[in-house]
Amino acid sequence: MDSIQVKIAKKAKVSQSTVSRALRNHPALPKETCKRIQKIARELGYTPNPLIASIFRTMRRGTSKDSLGTLAFLTAHPSEHEWKKYATYRDFYSGVYQRGIEQGFKIETHWAANPKLTPKRLEAILTARGITGVVISSRGSITKFNDIAWEKFSVVRIGLSHQTLRFNCAVNHQMHTLRLVASQLANKGYKRLGFAISEKQNTAAEQNWISSALVWQSAHENTIPVFTPPYLEKTPFLEWYYKYKPEAVVSVNPDTAQWLKESGICIPDQVGFALLDWHADYGDYAGANQNSILTGEAAVDMLVDQLRRNEFGIPTHPRTLLIESTWVEGASLKNIAHV
Repeated sequence: MDSIQVKIAKKAKVSQSTVSRALRNHPALPKETCKRIQKIARELGYTPNPLIASIFRTMRRGTSKDSLGTLAFLTAHPSEHEWKKYATYRDFYSGVYQRGIEQGFKIETHWAANPKLTPKRLEAILTARGITGVVISSRGSITKFNDIAWEKFSVVRIGLSHQTLRFNCAVNHQMHTLRLVASQLANKGYKRLGFAISEKQNTAAEQNWISSALVWQSAHENTIPVFTPPYLEKTPFLEWYYKYKPEAVVSVNPDTAQWLKESGICIPDQVGFALLDWHADYGDYAGANQNSILTGEAAVDMLVDQLRRNEFGIPTHPRTLLIESTWVEGASLKNIAHV
């Protein structure tokens, strides 16, 4: 099949090199020739590729690979810098930033949840900055995203927390992560596992946490009800713990371990504990490292590939790239024997 530039050249009755120059407004060609060929290109459905255009601009300027353009990292936390408080989100950004630099792009952070920022204003800011590639960081679903003209941008999400806009995304393989943690605990002798996951956390993961927990329980005859309140809070959590006395608690939230300690429960002597989203910042706990830096890197790789293919807007068939977790040993578990 003829490429689009071959088709343009045939209809305009010029060479492919002339088409290439005309689409870039090369000064060696008369302006009228450029306009005529560009008009034919539009009629044939040609859309300029901003990544290729950026590369040509860089080559003409003689600048280095470091300036192919800018990608946006959109955050949607309640306050502008709140995402920096959380290790996982910092890792997402580190991955995006590192891979972006490696690919030749600058990274700009934009606070999409700014109450003073309308969707059209955010759209205008990105356009004025020459930004066509966007990474949406994982944090809730905000309505204003629905009002942005996404056909102007190539977008990749991190995480599964925006249910209405089905962009391509990179995310941890949460179902495998829970199985990994449960299997590691079972190998250490723990049988009665208590899963403590808030409804909010589970919804953001599109039910993956609890779905996987229920499958695990069914296969291992674990009858302890999954603790799934709207939000994890100390008193209800401890009531659940004392009622069912699990041999080990599995949670996304490290606060649950602190609540156990504050109530006089010794970890791991009285109960084991493991995190579904481990990070060194949380202390010497065992758990699953979700490799969030790799998730950020994968998001940029996907985005740059989309820009190269000239893919913009919401895809008809969204793709999800799953990142596997890595098990991390910690002092919150021990090998136990069952009679």
